[in-house]
Amino acid sequence: MPFEDFLDEFEADWRLLGRSTKTAREYRRLVADLVSCAKIEPNLGIVKAWLAASPSKETARYRGRAVRAFGKWAETHDVPGWVWWRQVPLVATPATPQDTVTPERYRELVTRLKDPADRLVVELLWSTGLRLSELGRLNWEDLNLTDGFAVVRTSKTNKPRLVPLSDKAVRALRRLAGARIGQVVGSSPRSIQRMLHRNGAPTAHAFRRGWAVNALRGGVSQVSVQAAGGWASTAMVGRYVSAMSSELAISEFRQIAVQKSDKVDKEKSMSLSSELAELAELHKQGALNDAEFEAAKEKLLKLSDRQTQEGSFLPPTPPIHPRSFRFKSVVKNGYRDWRVFSARSSRKEFWFWVLYVVMISYALTLVRITCVAFDFVDQEDSDGVVGLLFLPTLVPSISMFVRRLHDTGHRAWWGLVPLVNWIFLCSETDLNEKRWARTTST
Repeated sequence: MPFEDFLDEFEADWRLLGRSTKTAREYRRLVADLVSCAKIEPNLGIVKAWLAASPSKETARYRGRAVRAFGKWAETHDVPGWVWWRQVPLVATPATPQDTVTPERYRELVTRLKDPADRLVVELLWSTGLRLSELGRLNWEDLNLTDGFAVVRTSKTNKPRLVPLSDKAVRALRRLAGARIGQVVGSSPRSIQRMLHRNGAPTAHAFRRGWAVNALRGGVSQVSVQAAGGWASTAMVGRYVSAMSSELAISEFRQIAVQKSDKVDKEKSMSLSSELAELAELHKQGALNDAEFEAAKEKLLKLSDRQTQEGSFLPPTPPIHPRSFRFKSVVKNGYRDWRVFSARSSRKEFWFWVLYVVMISYALTLVRITCVAFDFVDQEDSDGVVGLLFLPTLVPSISMFVRRLHDTGHRAWWGLVPLVNWIFLCSETDLNEKRWARTTST
């Protein structure tokens, strides 16, 4: 069987598999060129010499791919003498950055173009990812402006497909739909290429890469990009966007971070609102006066602003209470609220106050003994001096006593009942009690 017949069958099988017709023709031409240069049946040594004579590394790599493709086909079609095809080397070529259109570059170009027909070409290239030849063959009958897609009837893989149309592209097409029939652009691929060059625009391939990158960055799956772009495999999509892979990864992580940040901001806003509402409720019940309410509110808002500027969020906080249970604060609040009998005080606050009163009593007793020992005052006068010094603590102690009874759900007169009153004072807070304002927690 003549070798030319093998080449015809190889090209036919390649097309039947839905692969590029142009690639099939090029591979056939290169294999035929190899056979003609060898003048004898090709072997691995002849192929390596042929690859080494290539004018560039890119050409050598393409030649090697053509030989490998034909050798793989020949192995299953009884072509003699091609058992060495797996050993054909593929020359490594340095990765060069590929021109890729960005959204900013696209917007700048559309703004700069004045001719509506030129803007339409750019809109279609950006929104559809069409190849130059596919755009030149696109007809008005292939457009569905209602649903926003176009049908590509003839493509590189000889398979029809659907491509999306953006809203801007649909509007631009509607403005021209009444005046055009036949081809949409009305220009050959070479004319479109010259128009892009004349306006300083990127190539159609740069638009196609930008379309793929923008779609992937927007969350479109690689399979969908492959189907809409008309690639034979997802590997081709990866090859197109390989130069932008790091940027795509960073973009995806940034999207996740933004989503988490929005969620945290929402939770933080809800937490701040609930805490402000709790403050307002305490103020309404009389547990906080106007000055305390404003001070607590300002402190809460400042904390929220500071943590927002630091990029953090409000951590889980316990319920806001106007009082602090540190010993110094309990003493200060006890004197400040000396005439407040209608509120409540927790068990912890009460016993801190009792500890303070005991300390005061011991201190006054020590002062009395010292004064009597050094004859500063008489024994009879010392009792009056101690009582006078203790008087400022007496009324705050009574008010604290009453508030503690309120906190257990009992009225103040229970303080007159011996033993029972101390049982109540040691009891836990009655959380269901609503008659008195709840100012503290247990």
